[in-house]
Amino acid sequence: MVDVLGKAVYTENGSINSPYFTKDLNCASFAKGMYIVDFETENEKLTKKFVIE
Repeated sequence: MVDVLGKAVYTENGSINSPYFTKDLNCASFAKGMYIVDFETENEKLTKKFVIE
């Protein structure tokens, strides 16, 4: 996960063992602003943006 300036604020490597993936992430310590999350597997890449107000 990176902020809008491209600074990495969270990184995690792991594996997905089922067809569905969920991840709870506590963003309480993150500054207000826009963030970009990338999820990547061998076959797919998903990018989502979200805002902390």
